[in-house]
Amino acid sequence: MAQAKRRSGSRRLHALALVTALAAAVLPPSIPAYAADSSVGGRLVFWRTSKISTPVMGVIASIPARVGDQVKQGDVLAEIDTRQLKADLAIAEGALEFAKRDLASAEARLVLEQTEYERQANLKDSPAFSGARFQDSSNRTSIARADLERARSTIGTRQAEVAKRELDVRLATIPAPFDGIVVRHLLTVGGLVSIETPHILLMVDNTAPEIETDVPVGQLSGLAVGRELEVSIGGGKREPARIRAVLPSEEPGSATRRVRLELKSTGTRYSDSDPVTVYLPTS
Repeated sequence: MAQAKRRSGSRRLHALALVTALAAAVLPPSIPAYAADSSVGGRLVFWRTSKISTPVMGVIASIPARVGDQVKQGDVLAEIDTRQLKADLAIAEGALEFAKRDLASAEARLVLEQTEYERQANLKDSPAFSGARFQDSSNRTSIARADLERARSTIGTRQAEVAKRELDVRLATIPAPFDGIVVRHLLTVGGLVSIETPHILLMVDNTAPEIETDVPVGQLSGLAVGRELEVSIGGGKREPARIRAVLPSEEPGSATRRVRLELKSTGTRYSDSDPVTVYLPTS
């Protein structure tokens, strides 16, 4: 009986070893686990920030754009009082009209003097010819021609002045130079835009920021300009970003290098308080 039990146990062990061997031969080896991407923190950098101003000096009449307003390129941000500017334009237009009349008079005078000069010239072979009158006519013609050139030059100056005054009136309406958000008023309605205080408000393009991050030197391998990485902004889903620049170290022996990335997506409004995660691929 004991011998039979030993033979039965031996057969079970043999069968178990056979199953184990078959499993090792048939089943594929286990797939090794790859390390997940490492990550570093980043920050949004609004590279397009502008203090809005105008070359026109004057009192601010209105600022339709309030702090926090999201504006589109071309939207009116502020307006300068144009009463003085329009008065200056009217004066320039009046001076131009006067110069035009002066030009017409100079042209008519030259025609008269030229006619008299030619008449005196035709009398050279006549007993009625007078050398003194001929010389006087020649001098008057030269003067009339110079007056005409001066009148034409004055017309050009007056036209330029009118164009400048018209431009001043147009520049009194200040449009947004790009899409963005108004973050601060630097002057208020009634304030004077002058050489000392030329800026009216501060605007930031919050639709196209860059991402700045400090990457450990040991993880820079393969992070070339133009390479695409994944980033997460504000805890949202991952999105692509392209490396625009890897900046040189500002301090010798620094353990990190600063990297700038451009976002692929556009049109989203961001805040500089949004947390940023940059995912670095592991080799």
